[in-house]
Amino acid sequence: MAPAVWEQARWFAWALALGAGLGLAYEFLRALRRVCPAATVPADLIFLGLTAASLAWYSLGLCRGALAAFQLLGILAGSVLFQLTLGQALRGVFQGFWRIIGKIFQFILWPGKIFFKISKKFLRFLFSFAEKWVKIISNRHGNAHHGG
Repeated sequence: MAPAVWEQARWFAWALALGAGLGLAYEFLRALRRVCPAATVPADLIFLGLTAASLAWYSLGLCRGALAAFQLLGILAGSVLFQLTLGQALRGVFQGFWRIIGKIFQFILWPGKIFFKISKKFLRFLFSFAEKWVKIISNRHGNAHHGG
């Protein structure tokens, strides 16, 4: 037996809301990919997992296992509507957010960066110093055996 029309309308409204929510998540992660291209694969995997979990929750939880074409079209329509309205407006906000997060991480990691830079110089000096002494010692041992 097919669900009642009012129930299908409610499912469609939920689909629109889910599509808008997925559009919001996509736009949020899109801004991350633009600010930090190295985050493209992790951001896409996060979005894929979020989409799969949302579809499972929607179809199994809200719609009691029913997933029809009109519901998928509702999700698509919600996402497109979000992109055409709020998505464009929030794009700059999200990019600014990820830039601020990047600056915070740079500030947090700054002491470690300086430490590794100094350590690299020190280790380079230490190894060149040790290399010279190894050559000196090996030359003395080599001359002792030949000159004896």
